[in-house]
Amino acid sequence: MARLAVSEIREGRADILIKGAVDSGAYLKAVVNRDTGIAVSRVLSNISIAELPGFGRLIGATDNGILPAPTCEQKRAIIQNSAALWRGLGVVNPKVALVAATEKVTPAMPATIDAATLVRQGANGFLLAGPMGYDMAISPRAAAIKGAAADGVSGCADMLVFPNIEAANAVVKSWKFHANAQTGSIVLGGRVPILLNSRSDGAQARLNGLLLAIAMLRGQQ
Repeated sequence: MARLAVSEIREGRADILIKGAVDSGAYLKAVVNRDTGIAVSRVLSNISIAELPGFGRLIGATDNGILPAPTCEQKRAIIQNSAALWRGLGVVNPKVALVAATEKVTPAMPATIDAATLVRQGANGFLLAGPMGYDMAISPRAAAIKGAAADGVSGCADMLVFPNIEAANAVVKSWKFHANAQTGSIVLGGRVPILLNSRSDGAQARLNGLLLAIAMLRGQQ
């Protein structure tokens, strides 16, 4: 069934790929098949977008569903994969925080080295900053207390790139279950939006994912 759905995309008869009652591994295998798949990026990545009560803006967290421990180059691809989605959401030059446990670059924490490398190299259409803690990324108060540089990202990040899937997944679930956030998730890096719903997702979360897919289609135009 997954191969059939992907073939519908390839033939131009569908615009969004949505996972149903099929195995996730088989679903993604059909997507990335070199001969018959629909992957256009060298890396598929998952992002969740959340609307937290009282926060005032949408915020994204990645990768919370596919890449266990992304390399520096994979993190670059994760960022670039999200370009069409952010355009579709009306966000110009998305502010990206490369999250780590500390703002200090140290060999003991590879995520800090990755962050410094990515910031130095930059990413077209994005504003990058890091390494920085989660608090510094989202809280203007924390950024001020920590003496954040005027990087345009600290305290007001649109997207948080986490060092591993455990951190990203835990944060997104804490938004949902402790902050009553509305969330939606989407897989990026394909020819079209790809939805890979969690078993715990309710109807609203699934609808939110579909809305993100529509936004991404708009951003691809």
